[in-house]
Amino acid sequence: MKLRYLSLTLLALCATVALAEPEVGISSAQTSQIEYAKGHARDAQLRDEIAAEFGSALGGAGEIRRVKLVFEGDDPTPIEVKGALYGWDNLLIERYRVADLAEAVLFSEQDREESDALRIMEIRGRDLLVLSGAAVEDTAKVLKLRELCWPKSAQKRADAIVRQLDRDNLYFRVSKQAIEASPFLQSHPAMQPGMMQQLANMGGGTLTTEGTKLRLDLGDAIMTLDQASDYTAAGMHSDADGERDMNAFAAAIFGGQSAGLSGSLGGASSPGAPAQAAADSLSLTQSDSGDTLEVQQGGSISLRLRGNPSTGYRWNVGALPAGISLVSEDFQGAGAGGPVGSGGAFVFEFSADALGDQVLNLDYRRPWEAAANAAESFSVTIRVVQAAAPAPAPAPAPAPAAPDELRLSQSDDGDTLRIQEGGAVIVRLRGNPSTGYSWNVGALPAGISLVSEDFQGAGAGGPVGSGGAFVFEFAADEVGSHTLNLAYYRPWESASSAAESFSVTIEVVK
Repeated sequence: MKLRYLSLTLLALCATVALAEPEVGISSAQTSQIEYAKGHARDAQLRDEIAAEFGSALGGAGEIRRVKLVFEGDDPTPIEVKGALYGWDNLLIERYRVADLAEAVLFSEQDREESDALRIMEIRGRDLLVLSGAAVEDTAKVLKLRELCWPKSAQKRADAIVRQLDRDNLYFRVSKQAIEASPFLQSHPAMQPGMMQQLANMGGGTLTTEGTKLRLDLGDAIMTLDQASDYTAAGMHSDADGERDMNAFAAAIFGGQSAGLSGSLGGASSPGAPAQAAADSLSLTQSDSGDTLEVQQGGSISLRLRGNPSTGYRWNVGALPAGISLVSEDFQGAGAGGPVGSGGAFVFEFSADALGDQVLNLDYRRPWEAAANAAESFSVTIRVVQAAAPAPAPAPAPAPAAPDELRLSQSDDGDTLRIQEGGAVIVRLRGNPSTGYSWNVGALPAGISLVSEDFQGAGAGGPVGSGGAFVFEFAADEVGSHTLNLAYYRPWESASSAAESFSVTIEVVK
């Protein structure tokens, strides 16, 4: 059974990799209201830094576009996305921002048009980064690109990362936070150990277990699934070489080579590192049966076991040890759109009350049958240990230095931006005075002053009345948070009837 016929469309973004004369844009049919704009000075600076680092290996001059779009996937609520695109012959970079982590996961779940695309994708909270093209074949280049491309405002923890070499080689790793933010991920077949067993039964492959990791060798393909306490990682590999390559990539991304990520998703610890304290919560599935796991006293134990009550079977908790108590139990079906009787998961929540080894037993049977005749069983030893004293909080990292100049356009509407006291804020807004409309500055906050305003037309050769840009320069006079408002309307109309508006919050710092 070849993996190329198994659909793992999880965690994929819409962007076509162009390997010659890149078309820098969005290719998904699930987007609407796409608005492109030229990149501004900050984009040009990033493009130049990348070009200086990689030189002629990228090919081309590097095109830039700012983008705003509305993503209309299966979820009834459209997702508003804004970001920037950078394209060379051998590299396409997409940097996006959405409202929150849940929206980032939803946006990333769409299919790409090219299943063979070579790409890396990463989610950190509400920010997404996609790297595509021949330049990302080298892991060292990927690490450098990530260092250059992530905005300083992005959180350091990676909530998800995916690497696809082609349709037969895919690796993705998702944090517990991202899984909890997405019902789709919680029920996705690729995240369920039962899928591995099913494929083994169908294809005659060899299924082995190593700690929290399942490995299915189908002869001409390999699948892996690792369900650790704080992340889930899954892979499709065409052969053992592909598996080694993906594992080496994961070690580089989540190991010591990636500052700020080491250990954040259960990655390899550095040599000589102290032993990790027991967790204050455990999330268990069928793959943990037979294991011995540590949890702090007072911690929680979440257990999720696949089952189908329409068959008459259900999971039953055996005699509880004195040190464990049952907090809640529930059944979660496949959700809307799933076939009737398709099953789901029995979910149990336990509390670790007393110190010592506590054995937790459950069995899968029909009510009129004895536990000895159960179709399946689950047993795990919970080692409850004394809660560790809280570690002192690390000193907060110094905030990055604010720039002394900001250059803004329509794409910055609604943003909050920092600037040094005394710096310049230059706002450039598209408009056409031949229509009677012009951009007008609203009531200025006390800490911001208007230095100059101008209109710059399309220049010689442009058609008469073709419009241009209204350009305003402001001075950041006083420390504090100041909101700058502009409106696009005709002189005989009021600002409240403006055809368009622009608002940005300027944080002035010393």
